[in-house]
Amino acid sequence: MQVIVLVILEGLVFISIIVLKPYDTRKADVLAGFLAVVRLVCMGLMIAFLPSLKVKAIIRVVIGCIAAVIFSIAVVVMFFNTVWNILHPLFSRKGDPLSPSDSLHSSALEKGSATPSSHSR
Repeated sequence: MQVIVLVILEGLVFISIIVLKPYDTRKADVLAGFLAVVRLVCMGLMIAFLPSLKVKAIIRVVIGCIAAVIFSIAVVVMFFNTVWNILHPLFSRKGDPLSPSDSLHSSALEKGSATPSSHSR
């Protein structure tokens, strides 16, 4: 019974992510959707472990291995996402925080007389 409820809940989470698009960027919505699908699929695979279905042991092992591989893929995706989010701002022109030379011109920016790019680059 618990597995069925969890599959239903994961399905509702996936549907709510698709409908509500809770994150600021499309990339974040896609990542959240991917993780919701991974959880939904793996929770669906857990149905095979219900004793009432009497699935043979070898088949349960194979299903468990498939679930482990799917979760491993999600872990690798999250690792690369974390690395990307750490390194991308360091190498991105748009994501640069104000450099010390730009901070000297911040008062001019407030007055609308100059842009940081015209003074520092």
